[in-house]
Amino acid sequence: MIHKTYTIRFILHRRKDTPRQHLQMRVTPRGGKPVSFATGLSLTEAEWDPLLGRAKGRTEAAAEANTLMAQWSQVVANIFSHYDSLHIVPTAEQLRRAFAQATELAEGATAQYVMQPSASVTLMSSYTQFVLDRKGESTWARGTVTALQSFRRMLGDFRPDTPINNIDEAWMGEFHRWMVSERQLQGVTVDGNLVKMRWFLRWARKKGLYSGTADQDYRPKVKGAGERNRAIVYLTREELRRVEEYEFSEAHYDVARDVFLFGCYTGLRMSDILKLSRADIRDDHISFTTVKTNHVLNVPLNDKARAILEKYAGCQPNRRQKIMGVMQPALPTPADKTMNKHLHKLMAEVGIDEPTHHVYYIGSERHDEIVPKCQLVTTHTARHTFIVTAISLGIPIPVIMEWTGHSGYNAMRPYIAIANATSRQAMSLFNTL
Repeated sequence: MIHKTYTIRFILHRRKDTPRQHLQMRVTPRGGKPVSFATGLSLTEAEWDPLLGRAKGRTEAAAEANTLMAQWSQVVANIFSHYDSLHIVPTAEQLRRAFAQATELAEGATAQYVMQPSASVTLMSSYTQFVLDRKGESTWARGTVTALQSFRRMLGDFRPDTPINNIDEAWMGEFHRWMVSERQLQGVTVDGNLVKMRWFLRWARKKGLYSGTADQDYRPKVKGAGERNRAIVYLTREELRRVEEYEFSEAHYDVARDVFLFGCYTGLRMSDILKLSRADIRDDHISFTTVKTNHVLNVPLNDKARAILEKYAGCQPNRRQKIMGVMQPALPTPADKTMNKHLHKLMAEVGIDEPTHHVYYIGSERHDEIVPKCQLVTTHTARHTFIVTAISLGIPIPVIMEWTGHSGYNAMRPYIAIANATSRQAMSLFNTL
């Protein structure tokens, strides 16, 4: 994890004579050399997630390792917070001495860190522990972890050394205004960041780090946030047909198009398509556990989805799928950022460029833009397309919700409104007779 004045990594120190590898912490002060700390714990490579830098699984060894990493990261964060206040970058010797004092580390023993009193805990040090603690105990999707780590960098740019118990309703209001005025963030992003902040403060209270109530007191209505204010981008049946039939000159566009279409024909999120294995495919349906909600879904296979799966039978896993343990993937799914770049270009090439009204808010200021539709298409557009198409075909809403995993009817209202508008437009064709 990268901080302003140091980086911290947990790694397995590989040894040839045993399958179990020593877990080490490496801290690199800005402009300095790495300083290694032996944790006294060991894990197998199968128990380690190198992408997230944490132990995986629900074993006792994994739980112990993740707890220790959270504690040690807290110690390091507090040490650097102290030296930052002195405008000093600690030397390797100073870092080792401070760490030993903070953990009361006996030679050859595993450190057990005693939590500091909440009055001395800063926003950044406690938020670092929050992310590591949740990573160790939850079955989070990688996207959620990435979003929380990105939010940490934003907090670091605001007031990282704020004592956590100084966070009150006024502080939250100032943070809100800073996101709008300094960062120029859209309403939906601001609202999401405030949700993350409330989530963090609730966790801190349970841990005895925070005694305030800012998470309960500061509940503003943010313009541009909420499902009703979000325009749903989807492809019409005609646009879907054009994308399906178009012949691309570059092979990577073919792959991106086919993965996108599979989402349009099944309603799967891209995170679930990425993790979908050949073992999840049955004769007439696919059965899998969703990454986002950890729910088991059974989605019937139509002919179009089945044809895409057959086209890529025997495909090899990419790097990300190997890390996730998907050695027999159903589809060669690129990462989201790569997919979105390809989708923008291929949609433009196909001619999905209808001028589209895009509305967003920065603070209370409304922004209206007319942009080509291709610029708004993302991987999630496939799921929107599936739901709108299914409703317009007359498939009952409860059946669609069973396929998509939606638990509440309210989430379907925007899609129903779109499908109803499409039906009215179709009926107007009789006026031409």
